[in-house]
Amino acid sequence: CPTSPVSPERRAKLERLKTARVVMVDDEPTTLDVLELFLESEGYGQIIKISDPQQALDRITALRPDVVLLNLMMPGVSGLDILTVMQADRELKTIPVLIITGSSDGELKRRALESGAADFLSKPVDPSELSLRLRNTLATRAYGEGRTARAAKAPAPGQGRPDLDQRRIRFILDTFLERLRPKLDEMDASVAQGDVVGLASLAHWLKGAAGTVGLHAFTAPAERLAEVVRAQRLDELPELMRTLRRLCDEAEADLAEPRSDPC
Repeated sequence: CPTSPVSPERRAKLERLKTARVVMVDDEPTTLDVLELFLESEGYGQIIKISDPQQALDRITALRPDVVLLNLMMPGVSGLDILTVMQADRELKTIPVLIITGSSDGELKRRALESGAADFLSKPVDPSELSLRLRNTLATRAYGEGRTARAAKAPAPGQGRPDLDQRRIRFILDTFLERLRPKLDEMDASVAQGDVVGLASLAHWLKGAAGTVGLHAFTAPAERLAEVVRAQRLDELPELMRTLRRLCDEAEADLAEPRSDPC
């Protein structure tokens, strides 16, 4: 396919974005892959993905990034744990942290703000909102430190943005669906055991992860699953599980269909 020439202004903006070091922490690898794809399409050139939250603080300390994108709810070490330690450190507390969460818990968000969070992004993450909030956060930090705002002139969301790499999107979807089957098995086991805590956690994961990779058909069933668990309406769970497996089958069938090459 023919590609449009890159203007001098766009080239200069891309060069500035290449200098911004962005660390992303999320225990869901496919979410990290999708966010990386979004940011690369905007021109960010130094993106570090951390899928093990227990390694996050050591990596952040070593890397000294310009900004951290941090999932709030993770096993073992939560986003709040990481924020608390960063806030207590003289140098780490200067690094702005954007929280990415699928939780609507206002108290949890308040605690995150008290622990030093700069802003919030809701899952599933909207690429334009991600670009805007990240640009503004980096610009604010640069201004506050009295430096040249190396990210302040980042392109506005959607302006000059190249097409996302469709082969990478397909790979990310394949990877997510491979992980989804075992997750559904975990849900079935939780249903059989009456493990409402486990089900609530899995419902939260499904809503955020599926929406982020673009499988929005799972959003409403995941929200209903969380609601059913909260209300202890356990008799509705078998039907919901059948719906989720049907959606999984449909997503796999759709992905298996041959796609024509636009070139």
